[in-house]
Amino acid sequence: MPFQGQAVPILVGVASWSFTSWQKQKYERKQQELNQITEQIRNFYGPLSGNRLVYNSSYVCVTQCKHVSMHEWLEAAQLLRDAQRIVKWRSFYLKTLHPLDVEAVKLIKDNTHLYYQNETPQCFDEFVRTVSGQVFKMKEWENQMGALEKATEMSEIDYLVGTNIVLHDYEHPDSLTNHVSDVLQKLRERKQELEDGLSDNSAKWGTLAALLSVFANYAS
Repeated sequence: MPFQGQAVPILVGVASWSFTSWQKQKYERKQQELNQITEQIRNFYGPLSGNRLVYNSSYVCVTQCKHVSMHEWLEAAQLLRDAQRIVKWRSFYLKTLHPLDVEAVKLIKDNTHLYYQNETPQCFDEFVRTVSGQVFKMKEWENQMGALEKATEMSEIDYLVGTNIVLHDYEHPDSLTNHVSDVLQKLRERKQELEDGLSDNSAKWGTLAALLSVFANYAS
C-alpha cells in the first residue's frame, strides 16, 4: 500500500514539526524574559545605580576633603557661628546632591512597570518620603524672596545642625543603594545566563532539525 511507505516520513515530519514548535515557544519565552531584563537594566536599575554612585561619591569627596563627618563639620559651624560654612554646604547640597535625589525619585516614579519581581521595595517608599522631607526642611534655608539665605540673613535657628542635616543615613550607603546594587547584579547574571542559553540552544536545535530533515528525506 502506498500509504504504508509514507508512514515513516509523515511521522518524522509530525515529530519534527511538534518539536520545532515546542522549541520555538520555549525560545520566545526566554527571549521575552531577556528583553524585559534588558529594559530593566537599561532604563531603570542601571541609571538608578549610576545616580546613587555619583551621589555617594560626591558626598564622600566632601567629607574626605574636610577630614571630618558632615555632622561634625556642621556642629563646628554651629559652635563657631560660622555662617559662611553653612551657606557653602547649603549651596553645594542644592546644586549637586539634591538634583540627584530629584532625578532618582523621577526614575522610581516613572518606572513602576520595571520593578524587580513586580514588587515595590520598602526602600523606595522610604527614599521618596525622605526626599519630600528634605524639600520641606530646605524651606528654612530660604529668605523672604525664596532664594538661598545669605550669611547676613541667617537667624539663630539657621546655625543648628538639625536645620542643615538633610541627608538620609548620611554616614553610610543607604538601603536604596544596597537594594539597587543587589538587584542589578542579579539582573546582569540572569541576562548573561539567558544569552548563553539562547545561543547554545540555537546551535543545538538547529543541528538536530537538520538531522531530522535528512532522516525524513532518507526515509521517503
